Amino acid sequence: MGVDRAENEDQTRIARAIILATRMGWFSLNHFIKSLYYIAISECLQCAGVPCNKKKDYRRQFSNDNITVKMEDYEDYEPDNEGSLELRYLGWSSLEPKVLQFANRLLCLDISFNQLPSIPREISSLAILTELDISCNKLQSLPSELSSLSWLRILKANGNQLCNLPQSLGQLKKLETINLSENLLTSIPQEIAGCSSLQTVLLQNNDLKRLPLSLSALELKQLDVSNNNQALLSTLPAAIHSDANSILWILRLQQEKSNCIENLKQDIKLLQRENMYTEQQLTKAKDQVSLLQEKKTTLEQEMDSVRTFLTLRNHYREFRLRLSLLWQECKRAWQLRQVRDG
Repeated sequence: MGVDRAENEDQTRIARAIILATRMGWFSLNHFIKSLYYIAISECLQCAGVPCNKKKDYRRQFSNDNITVKMEDYEDYEPDNEGSLELRYLGWSSLEPKVLQFANRLLCLDISFNQLPSIPREISSLAILTELDISCNKLQSLPSELSSLSWLRILKANGNQLCNLPQSLGQLKKLETINLSENLLTSIPQEIAGCSSLQTVLLQNNDLKRLPLSLSALELKQLDVSNNNQALLSTLPAAIHSDANSILWILRLQQEKSNCIENLKQDIKLLQRENMYTEQQLTKAKDQVSLLQEKKTTLEQEMDSVRTFLTLRNHYREFRLRLSLLWQECKRAWQLRQVRDG
């Protein structure tokens, strides 16, 4: 009975410590719920199931009703033989630089359930990383440098405060699974279609109003868009929000319709350009006609001048001919007169 009473007292103290820590902002309510699976009750607080190289040293300080829980990590944590490193529930507000020192052997990194407001750009140094779990933090954006993780196959970023995604995310050619559920996303970039190996996309519990039509180019096995903005219902009925095949079929139809509209827009632009060119040519032709009309008027005036000149020349020739004949007659008459007088 004494042992049971002591265990009950320990449970009470632990519950009070966790509740007080939650009120002070050290844990979220989700952390409190999930931590119940990891905290074992004993003489000292320990994490159940955590490998030896990642055990925590917990120190409890009791001062009247004020209870604080301090968590100190040993500095000897490192990836296991399979290249995995789990650093969950540590309350980190920034990524420890030491994690990046394992770049040449770190394959799977789990830093979920912390207080990280951002992921440093230096994450790009983890060149051989294949799995990254950054879920349940306080992330509002993802660094564009994630695109440097060319071997990444699994990305878990659910349970954050993400409002948008970097376009460079589409450069992850080997990405197979991406979990972006329980965020604040209002849109997904079209570039996500560049992740040609994608098979699973989880987008539930966001604020999405539409899906990028480029998703229709992917062969997804799982796609969930449940519990998003009501505007999404205008294109995707709620009954198929977790049916990848139906969603992709609708997106392909919308893509075909969009392509037709784009083709029509291009044709209209081409016709407009041709019409503009025709109008320009017509304007030039009108200008040329006006110029020809001016030349015609000038030629007609010149022709009138030529006709007047020719008429005057003919009159002059006739007058000269008559004058010549008259001169000859006068000359003969004078010669005859001389003959008579002689």
